[in-house]
Amino acid sequence: GKDLTSTWEEAEAVAVWVSTNQLRSVIIPTDWYHSRRVAWTFRKVLGNEVDVRIKALDPLDYPVDEWWLNENGLINFQNEVVKMFLYWMSKEKKQAN
Repeated sequence: GKDLTSTWEEAEAVAVWVSTNQLRSVIIPTDWYHSRRVAWTFRKVLGNEVDVRIKALDPLDYPVDEWWLNENGLINFQNEVVKMFLYWMSKEKKQAN
């Protein structure tokens, strides 16, 4: 995909790619903070037919086991909590309609 603006759009683009190439599994590399939301999103979009594996990568600018001691770590964590909640709420609302 091009000009994608969200993880959901990325997952939809990967779904097209997976279907076009008849793949059964994908590995998605992402930052440690994004891994839970990315896993949830890709599994929702790709469904049970594709084995989705997430490779969580450590941040380069601070140790992952001390994220709370770094301003960027705190901001990343807070952003992901908000994003996960918003993704979950928006997709659950769409399914209810």
